[in-house]
Amino acid sequence: MQSPNPTQGQGRRPKPTGLRHDWKKPRVGEVIGGGYIVARRGDSTGRVRASAFPYEFDNLPDAEVEAAKLASQFSGETFTVWAQVSGAFQERAPGAEASEAA
Repeated sequence: MQSPNPTQGQGRRPKPTGLRHDWKKPRVGEVIGGGYIVARRGDSTGRVRASAFPYEFDNLPDAEVEAAKLASQFSGETFTVWAQVSGAFQERAPGAEASEAA
């Protein structure tokens, strides 16, 4: 009997498609640290559901256009624009390990 997964039993997984392997580089048109992201609100929970690496916009109008586009593409779903309003950063002391910073 033919296995439903053509790579099953061959010791390898199929190549992922559509995934980026270098998240340090921006996607086309993206501005890392741009300050605006679009996220979906859960229909039953109301919780924010953003991807692990959300696309960042550098201005509010572009983010609003994307939210409207997604809302029309996925009817019944709510998409919201989130803006970075503050942040914090602390330099590590010289010689400090990453585990000590936690």
